[in-house]
Amino acid sequence: MRHPHCVVVGDCMLDRTLLSTTSRICPEAPVPVAVLQEVRDAAGGAGNVAANIAALGGYPALVSIVGKDEAGYAIGSCLQHVPNVWLSLLDHEAVQTTVKMRVVSGGQLLLRVDQERPYYDVIGYSDVQARLVQHLQGTMSESLRLFVISDYGKGMLPQASVDNVVAAARTVGALIFVDCKRELYKYAGVVNLVKLNLQEAMDSVDDACHPGLAADKITQGCTAAHLISQQFGIPTVVVTLGADGVAVSSEGQTWNVPAHTQAVFDVTGAGDTFMAGLAVAFLEGADLRSAVDMANVAAALAVQVHGTTIVTRFAVEQFRRQQREPQFKLATLEEARRFASYCHDAGKKIVFTNGCFDLLHPGHVHVLRTARAAGDVLIVGFNSDESVRQLKGPTRPLIPQGERGLQLCDHHVVDMAVVYDEPSPDRLIRAISPHVLVKGEEYRNTTIPGAEYVASCGGEILLVPMLDWFSTTQLQVRLDGVQTTTTGQAAAS
Repeated sequence: MRHPHCVVVGDCMLDRTLLSTTSRICPEAPVPVAVLQEVRDAAGGAGNVAANIAALGGYPALVSIVGKDEAGYAIGSCLQHVPNVWLSLLDHEAVQTTVKMRVVSGGQLLLRVDQERPYYDVIGYSDVQARLVQHLQGTMSESLRLFVISDYGKGMLPQASVDNVVAAARTVGALIFVDCKRELYKYAGVVNLVKLNLQEAMDSVDDACHPGLAADKITQGCTAAHLISQQFGIPTVVVTLGADGVAVSSEGQTWNVPAHTQAVFDVTGAGDTFMAGLAVAFLEGADLRSAVDMANVAAALAVQVHGTTIVTRFAVEQFRRQQREPQFKLATLEEARRFASYCHDAGKKIVFTNGCFDLLHPGHVHVLRTARAAGDVLIVGFNSDESVRQLKGPTRPLIPQGERGLQLCDHHVVDMAVVYDEPSPDRLIRAISPHVLVKGEEYRNTTIPGAEYVASCGGEILLVPMLDWFSTTQLQVRLDGVQTTTTGQAAAS
């Protein structure tokens, strides 16, 4: 596995969901009887942040402390199955791993039971701090650009630990982002960004008398973010507001980013997912506004699933494309390559088809629908104007490539459309490596561009029967005939 470019440090916990059925009331008390059906474990806290960073396309190292107990081993087991997470877990016999158990029936949370014992006394041991420094040093590499601190207040991050993390980050010139519940003073003047939810932000400025703190949630969030930035010397403060979006204060400016409205089933771990989205966007060079947008999308997807969940980059990109205008489905070759990589990582079946799509007609739509039904994602390549002229002659295309691209993207079955200048889509096909290549039946006895490559990768070639009388050339001939007849009639009259 490649060296990490991000280190996640903080409190790990085990999120354990007890899935049950309920059909009767307990005779001892008026409460439901939950019959256990399944136990699902997931890494929570810093572990959830690291897992989501990896799923969104990052390469994180996770440094945390767990107990030498069943829950600690379960966290390690959960994370070992997450690709691209570099595990660096300290275990200590004096630590009790934090466990959050949720009893769920029919999608409804019935009860949460927490098992925790803060271990500030343990982490304060000089030998534990020495081990922490060793683990941090073990993650150091030239590619390291960001430290994410996940501080749930469970004992992993007293001031001594924070100082060691800050020192490690400074040795490689990495940024420091913090997801903090309380005790902001530990991070005053030494980190680049802090994320809190509205209640945590309000608690951090509860001594401040400001009219904005008594207003609506958006004003409260923006005001609190600005006050925290000023009071603690933190350049950027992000306050999540649930359905009201996000409040951001950075470099003296404060603004609100609306939420992506979704059906909310469970907010468990949504803050971790938001932080992961923020981190990955920054690692990819996004500006603050774009990073917050990506984090917003990731969190919106997380709340649609019961329990702690891992949101993939594929899901984020699909959501973005579905929410935006058709032109956002248009992509360059490099964008298609990245999107296809997300699809492959998510185990999605990619279907590809191509053509000039000049004068889009029912025959084209038939092929597109058949292609989309053959997999999970449909990427369509279409010839540029110059490429069409090379194939069809100087009088074509009838419709310019910009409009042809938008017509393709306007179809809900199309996930992405990519224009190419070459007569053949072979380079595009090699870039996305589709599982299925779709062409019309009339290509059966011809050499289909990219077919040999797709077959060599274990893919399949699907030939779709064409609809009679529906091809651009036939339609043009018919239209020319109608025009000639009409002109002749007009002349005779």
